[in-house]
Amino acid sequence: MNIYKVYANSQGNSEAVKIGWSWTAFFFTWIWALGKKIWGLTMLTTGILIMTLIVAFITVAIVPEFASKLSFEFLLIYTGYFVLGFSVLMGLNGNQWYENKLLTRGYRFRAFIMADNSKEAVTSYTQKNDDQYLMAA
Repeated sequence: MNIYKVYANSQGNSEAVKIGWSWTAFFFTWIWALGKKIWGLTMLTTGILIMTLIVAFITVAIVPEFASKLSFEFLLIYTGYFVLGFSVLMGLNGNQWYENKLLTRGYRFRAFIMADNSKEAVTSYTQKNDDQYLMAA
């Protein structure tokens, strides 16, 4: 079980955000941001992915000494490190960025709930299941 923060808005909509690391944001950076409708982050992550690929391919195509297999392998390794580092950044901060998006859209923190997934956390909040509440706002 994980701990979730539940947010609700004045229209009665509720969203749950897991506290801590986001595996989905780590593995699916721009797809995760698109699914959460964080448009600025979606454009940033997509742009970084495209620029990384463009720089890698242009470097190999234009600079003759990079055309050798050894240099190409080094380029792939450094590109991999960059992508891995960016993915770690997304995994560490993804849920916090989603919370900030909810707050800017009028959601307010309502409760900490222990649940297996976000849908279960929202269901527990809406049904007022006190067994899973850790703290209510």
